[in-house]
Amino acid sequence: MGKSETVTEQERPVRGKLLNAVQAAEYIGSGKSWIYSHLATRTLPFPCFRLKYGKRFDTADLDDYLRKHKDSSGAAPVGNKTKGGAMGV
Repeated sequence: MGKSETVTEQERPVRGKLLNAVQAAEYIGSGKSWIYSHLATRTLPFPCFRLKYGKRFDTADLDDYLRKHKDSSGAAPVGNKTKGGAMGV
């Protein structure tokens, strides 16, 4: 998926649990800055929901992303952990 897809709950049903950006970053093993920078540039590799109270991420979409981008060692696709727990890009 090239550009991030922003949808509403009426446009597509939720398949999993909805997470905020911080929770989604933790779920995929990245830093929250990775999520926020990709939101700002509309380059998220998975869709998000636009709700009255902010963007939300479906765990089913995050699972799809992780499954598609997992390398043969099973490592998360976003990068290696750096000091302080942030992930590299």
